[in-house]
Amino acid sequence: MTDRLYNLLPAIHRIRDAEHGEPLRALLGIMEEQLQALEQDIGGLYDDWFIETCEEWLIPYIGDLLGVRLLNNVDSGGVYSQRALVANTISHRRRKGTLSMLEELARDVAGWSAHAVAFFEHLGWTQHLNHLRFDYAANPNPRNPQILNPAAVNRVGSANLRSLDVIDRIDGAFDETSHTVDIRSPRQTQGWHNIRHLGLFLWRLQSYPLSGVTPRRSQISADGFHFSPLGNPQPLFTNPQRKRGQQALVTELNVPGPIRPVAFFQVPEAYYGAGSDMSLAVYTGPSADPAALIPPELILCKDLSDWASPPPGMLAVDPQLGRLAFAPGESPAEGVTVDYHYGFSADMGAGPYDRRQSLEQAFPDDWAVVVSQLQPDPLPAEWRTSIAGAIADWDPLARPRAVFTIADNAYYRELLDLNLGPGQQLIIQAADRRRPVLSLRDAADGIAFLNLAGGTGEQAALTLDGLVVEGGIRIANQSLGQLTLRHCNLVPGLALDEQGRPQQAGEASLWADTDNAELHVEIDHSICGALRLPRNMAELVVRDSILDRPEGVGEAESTVRVALAADNAGDQPGPATTLERTTVFGEVHVLTLTLASEVIFTRRVVARRRQSGCVRYSYIESVDSVTPRRFRCQPELALENRRKQLRLETLPAAERHAIRARVRPAFTAVRFGFPGYAQLNLNSAVEITTGAESGAEMGAFEHLKQAQRQANLRIRLQEYLPYGLDAGEVYVT
Repeated sequence: MTDRLYNLLPAIHRIRDAEHGEPLRALLGIMEEQLQALEQDIGGLYDDWFIETCEEWLIPYIGDLLGVRLLNNVDSGGVYSQRALVANTISHRRRKGTLSMLEELARDVAGWSAHAVAFFEHLGWTQHLNHLRFDYAANPNPRNPQILNPAAVNRVGSANLRSLDVIDRIDGAFDETSHTVDIRSPRQTQGWHNIRHLGLFLWRLQSYPLSGVTPRRSQISADGFHFSPLGNPQPLFTNPQRKRGQQALVTELNVPGPIRPVAFFQVPEAYYGAGSDMSLAVYTGPSADPAALIPPELILCKDLSDWASPPPGMLAVDPQLGRLAFAPGESPAEGVTVDYHYGFSADMGAGPYDRRQSLEQAFPDDWAVVVSQLQPDPLPAEWRTSIAGAIADWDPLARPRAVFTIADNAYYRELLDLNLGPGQQLIIQAADRRRPVLSLRDAADGIAFLNLAGGTGEQAALTLDGLVVEGGIRIANQSLGQLTLRHCNLVPGLALDEQGRPQQAGEASLWADTDNAELHVEIDHSICGALRLPRNMAELVVRDSILDRPEGVGEAESTVRVALAADNAGDQPGPATTLERTTVFGEVHVLTLTLASEVIFTRRVVARRRQSGCVRYSYIESVDSVTPRRFRCQPELALENRRKQLRLETLPAAERHAIRARVRPAFTAVRFGFPGYAQLNLNSAVEITTGAESGAEMGAFEHLKQAQRQANLRIRLQEYLPYGLDAGEVYVT
């Protein structure tokens, strides 16, 4: 609050008011609060006149003035808004039916990057001499005798076998070759090339930028590194650029997809370089200093699956595996730092996205520390270079609440032991849009745990926010009262090897001893390995997350994999549990399933006490699962609907088996670290992709509202497509 009204008074009145304890100032302060509220309300009314600044609830009303039908309300918690659709409606109508408009329409309606292709332009036919159609594509090849324009490749005739790039793009979104007619309806993999068909290629994965990352050195190659600090294969993604001009069509540089090795080989300068508009960069030294950038002319795109060495003086980069390698003996002694982009479905787990709403604020009585391996600018009051150093300097008796904020994307190799006392609270969080890696290692470089011990912390609390944790967490008896994991990755299997496989698949990421009756565990927007929690614990709450007991190397499919229980074998039940919008890879055995809503259980789930709790809008895999009462769960709902349709008392065994097999969820990838991890496969049954209470998909990505966005896009396409054309959606990611 300011003294705007008070300062308008003559000085003599302010002097006399000060002599009497400033009662007039207090009165005008109350009046000014109401004035500010009135001004804010008037300002909000003015902002609500415009689609760019109005409140979200006003968008349908402004859209109604333009005749825009907002068919499916997509309440995605800020992930998606229909503001752009309403704002661009007039522009769309002026360019109705053009390819560039259809690309923008898909982005505005569904929030996905898109590329529109008129497939009739890709048909090969015998041309009439009075109407020759010469359509030129990219990739100049002067040696091709059929080229009419030496600066371009003619795609009307046979495929240009001399161009590696042209061949690599065949049957993709940016295919430039001619095809024969396909008379089938346009679908994901068929019916593309026809005069009346139009393809809309869609990218659902997002590209996330990481800057100033310490790459993991390979254990196989002395001069090889992984872009991923976890040391696993991770495809590098394109940093999507804004397209040039409203009429321009989308290119590979405008979509958040994996970098094609051939494209990177031919035009490395389009992807490599310093700056926020580039896709990747490699620096010598401990920081992402543009002056230390390895020049683009020294970059060589190379297959590093076997860590083949590049020529002397060159740096090899494999965008498909996310690896880089120097020539033998040429690794910089001062270290290596990288910038790159990775792909994932949503803002879940640790990641460089907006987390301002979840960050904890430090109060005046708290001990607030900034942790960064390089000196921050500006320099904070308290700065440490390691988490262990910050813990060592913390005096919990003087300041029982501490907030450690990690301000970079660095790799922290730590060995942490915590003894929290009653009423003490420790918060370790990544700064907004940061993704640091906390690697818990012992003196022998083995995987370690963050140990909470002491036996006096039943009223203590620990919060981790925005961290990638390599290792696990162990809670000794009576050593913690509240554990909160927000936007974190507790690597399933504790750590990954160079093939992306879990190093210790059978080990739990979170383990609590039996005497923790006061312990509350909350997991939100996180990816965690297996949980081993005792039955007498207070409660476990998991929301918008993934629990994963991964498949170990050489494990048979029949191996018991327990994601949640009190022991590794799954014989002892875990605590009273609430699961909401969660995907669980592994078996679940708990004392009470208080609530399971919109959950995908990929294996058996057992609740000891069935008289309380509820399972709703969920998928339960095993026929021998034991749960509380169920409401609209699959595959039981599909079986019941089919029985009613056939008007039978019971379905035949073969019919039941076929329905169960059809409804079973399929995933793009089930191994942590892959871009499509836990994403529902395109072939998943509609009962799963629309089985949530909201009509969205079950599981961890329910909040994306993919089904509603897809439905909105299909309806809008019918409104904007030229008459007689048939559009097909092709999902690239």
